[in-house]
Amino acid sequence: IIVMGFSLGTGVATYVANNYDILGLILVAPYNNGVDLYNTELNIFYGPLKCLVRNRFPSDGYAKGIEEETLIVASIDDEVIPFELSDKLNRSFKNSRLLKVNKCSHNEMMYDEYVISEIVGFIDEQGSKL
Repeated sequence: IIVMGFSLGTGVATYVANNYDILGLILVAPYNNGVDLYNTELNIFYGPLKCLVRNRFPSDGYAKGIEEETLIVASIDDEVIPFELSDKLNRSFKNSRLLKVNKCSHNEMMYDEYVISEIVGFIDEQGSKL
């Protein structure tokens, strides 16, 4: 099984990859954790106010336990998930590859021909290891 998540779903995908035996992981427009993500919109969730964040989605914590190869796709032009958060998450993995795309908005990434071809290539590569 290759697990894939997009945007908010990347937190769930990272959790699944950390807790189950998988072949690979694909994350499109991921974030490192919910606290940092929420702070990009309203920069107040620090110190005691951090406890207001109920769903922390700690992808960066789960990433440390994932040995399988991971493909991270992030756009520097993503208006929803800042590229910096995807880059932070990438550095949390032991075995990841960051695909940085340009001129691609958040919702365009899943339809971009280059992104799709890279995802298909990653899936083929992982499948050939069986």
